[in-house]
Amino acid sequence: MAKYTTAIRTSQMSQRNTDIGNGAKIRLYKGATPTDANTALGSQTLVVEWVGASPFGAAANGVLTMSGAPLSANAAVAMADADNCFIRLFKADGTTVVGDFTCATSGTEFIINNKNLAVGQQVQLTGATITAGNA
Repeated sequence: MAKYTTAIRTSQMSQRNTDIGNGAKIRLYKGATPTDANTALGSQTLVVEWVGASPFGAAANGVLTMSGAPLSANAAVAMADADNCFIRLFKADGTTVVGDFTCATSGTEFIINNKNLAVGQQVQLTGATITAGNA
């Protein structure tokens, strides 16, 4: 497998930031994560949507870090702490999928402040980092 320099990985993340664009839709779903980001959603349920900053983030050292955190919104449906969840990131149009990402209260790509949510409860997206592969 190829191994890229930090400079190349940072350049890749800068391009990814450009591809994501301004005002990206960041959607938290509960349910099984699809096989890949090309797979249509099925039984997954939208819990909450945030709108990303403009630009989405900044790249350094092979990592794209989301700007504007924390983002707050109210949960549309309840979610239990034990529920599987994931983030699907869309361009600002809300239909063009960028990718699927892990989420939890720590140790994942997208960090939320709480997984045990009632309908209408505020949930914060406290940060996100996307790391280029092949270091």
